[in-house]
Amino acid sequence: MPNFDYIESVDLRNSLQGDYEEMQKAAKVGAWKSAQVMAGSIVECLLVDYLLSKPDGPPGKNPLKMDLAEAIAACKEDGAISDRTADLCAVVRSYRNLIHPGRMIRLEEKAPNRASGEIAVALIELIVDDIAQTRRDTVGLTAEQILQKIEKDFQIQSILRHLLDEVREAQRVRLLTDLLPKAHRAHLGYFEGQEVAKRIEAAFRTIFESLSASRKTEVADRFARLLREEDGEVIATYRMAFFKGSDLEHLSPQHLAIVKEHIFGSIGNLLRDEDLAVLAGIGKFLVPEDARRWFGPIMLSILSPSIEQQLKKKARIIAIETIAQSDYAFWQAADRVAASWIKAYEERGKSDTVDLIQGFRSDLDDSIPF
Repeated sequence: MPNFDYIESVDLRNSLQGDYEEMQKAAKVGAWKSAQVMAGSIVECLLVDYLLSKPDGPPGKNPLKMDLAEAIAACKEDGAISDRTADLCAVVRSYRNLIHPGRMIRLEEKAPNRASGEIAVALIELIVDDIAQTRRDTVGLTAEQILQKIEKDFQIQSILRHLLDEVREAQRVRLLTDLLPKAHRAHLGYFEGQEVAKRIEAAFRTIFESLSASRKTEVADRFARLLREEDGEVIATYRMAFFKGSDLEHLSPQHLAIVKEHIFGSIGNLLRDEDLAVLAGIGKFLVPEDARRWFGPIMLSILSPSIEQQLKKKARIIAIETIAQSDYAFWQAADRVAASWIKAYEERGKSDTVDLIQGFRSDLDDSIPF
């Protein structure tokens, strides 16, 4: 099947794919009239859609009021289709006449046969190839084309920023709010898809950073909507794959409280890599009341013998960065929590643990910018 992924409208793309499959079925059983009528309809749709998609608008007559011959001529003049493709379009130019037996007789139209039918069917791929390249040059890449590239190219991250220059912002938002999360869930469902899922996660962040402030808010608010509408598994998968603590900056104010509550509710006493990713960048949104539930998991992870040193180091770095981002009131609250931990372990005679907590407390004190 030709790749219709350059068509921006999802409904139109699905309709074209369905019509193409129906045309192929007709050709397979030798129903050449049906195949040729379907081919003509698809060709007309592709050409008119191209003319309507031009950034500066179509010149002259409204494409929606053009007949197929006019659409062919306009696309040829614009360079969207080659001279060869335009010439081959003659086989479907009068496809509407085939619907009316009386008109066929009156205009002395030849009945479709295998030769004309096969040309009509093959014509679709020629037009799709011609227009896809022209659309990329004039309109840019679609969300579907970028998704396909991410799924197939294991080196996509090295060029993704450049490709995004060819993608309109509305298409980038579609990737983040619809296509990438759906594809991510699909690839997580089987072992071979894990690598692709990781690429999707990395691509999501790159695309998010390319958006304007208002569009970042649109994407960030989607997570708040998931918290209200989806089940726990969907929420956890999305959070671990796509949400970062720094995204709180882009949330609409009315969503900040529920998302922050979810973050603290989702992390356990011992932190994992994905928990640290969510905590990173959260500093400026913390208030004194958050100090105990922020400090506890980080301190326990640093003290725990079951946590790898690399993860402990990462937790310490993120904690220091968080204090540097926070305000004086939160630092004071966090310092009081640290003091209470030191007192508790002193009373239990755990001098080694006290030394570790005091060292961590000193690191936090040294990071304050005030």
